[in-house]
Amino acid sequence: MEQQQTDEKFMRLALNEAEKALEEQEVPIGAVVVADGRIVGRGHNLVETLADATAHAEMQALTAAASTVGGKYLSECTLYVTVEPCIMCAGAIAWSQVGRVVYGADDPKRGYRRYSEQVFPPRTTVTRGVLAEECERLVRSFFAALRSNPVFHCLFPAEFFETVKKTGISVIGQTGNLAPADKLLYALRDVTATVDSIPLIAASVMSKKLAAGSDKIVLDVTTGSGAFMKNTRDAKKLAKHMVAIGNHAGKETVAILTGMEEPLGFAIGNNMEVKEAIEVLKGDGPEDVKEVSVALAGMMLSLGLENVSHSQGKRMAKKALSSGQAFEKFKEMVQAQGGDIRYVEHPEFFERDAFEGEVLAAEDGFLSGMDTEKIGVAAGLLGAGRETKDSVIDMSAGIYLEKKIGDTVKKGEPIAICYAGTKEKLNRGMAMFESSIRYSKEAPRIPKLIVDIIR
Repeated sequence: MEQQQTDEKFMRLALNEAEKALEEQEVPIGAVVVADGRIVGRGHNLVETLADATAHAEMQALTAAASTVGGKYLSECTLYVTVEPCIMCAGAIAWSQVGRVVYGADDPKRGYRRYSEQVFPPRTTVTRGVLAEECERLVRSFFAALRSNPVFHCLFPAEFFETVKKTGISVIGQTGNLAPADKLLYALRDVTATVDSIPLIAASVMSKKLAAGSDKIVLDVTTGSGAFMKNTRDAKKLAKHMVAIGNHAGKETVAILTGMEEPLGFAIGNNMEVKEAIEVLKGDGPEDVKEVSVALAGMMLSLGLENVSHSQGKRMAKKALSSGQAFEKFKEMVQAQGGDIRYVEHPEFFERDAFEGEVLAAEDGFLSGMDTEKIGVAAGLLGAGRETKDSVIDMSAGIYLEKKIGDTVKKGEPIAICYAGTKEKLNRGMAMFESSIRYSKEAPRIPKLIVDIIR
């Protein structure tokens, strides 16, 4: 029993590595090498990132372990890997003389056992099936997403510059290489109780903006029940810190404080929010989403173009939406980055989960408030977010709001529809959503969307 617990502990750490691979759009396989109860090597799949067909998780972890222990042989070590090693990795394990191999999910198509179970030295012991379901689910969901959803492929630097040169726009995301010190500094939260430290947050956010090479920066700093900064005072303080850092670095920086006392728009969940964003780009969609989008885009236009004010920039943004120009540019970008524009042109291709349930108003009156943070938790319980680092996101799960703050309600009428992959998830998510809603007999104050602009 003690060995099983140890194996599960280290396999979860291998799963953490697999999650890193997933974030980098790699096949999510992770590995750790353990000696005397401590990790001496870790790695995850980097085949696409390094353009190296041999850059498997096991190879990364074995190389790191050899460097740590100061020798090529790892006979006193245990390798934990989330998926059965391929024949190449099995050969590397054999040459490294790894004492013990523990893996999660079987791989009947590419695993070493398809070719031979005699690859490893006689002294090497093998344990299969540790957290197999979780390991398999992570890989399965990755390939399911590839088959069923529009996918952006990872652009290498030369491709990125060519795409921006051609289309004028690109979607990018952070990798561990963008601002590597940030991750180390942020890890101090666990031991220094600085989770709410404004200087730490400001430094973390701006390090990535500056490392990316931006000349003009527009920040969307949220405040309210669904934001990291719950009150406007702290949100303004954070915004001023970030603007000061950007300007000090010679980058013109502006922060727009936006309200998050209720969800923006009606859709909450991955596929549902993409569909709603497409509606907005076509000039339709929720008015609150359009208001915030136009405010941010207008500010970016005012910074990027000479003699253009924020109000003029907003008018330009509104025109781009109403004319269809914004939608056509989005299609162009999706296509340039390897996405499937059929989903852009036909958002009905995005599916919702099979289990759905209506959340009904508990009383007559007005919907007076929402705990937006709780609604985020509800979406996570439905499957649209991660409850833990090991959770797999369900792109089809989510919530569609039928009512917003200030709307009149009658007891028993729907205020939201929830979608989930299982009945259990649906019930948990609905219960959490219900607890987030407040009612009143009098009409409430409608929360401001654009709270302030910090320059």
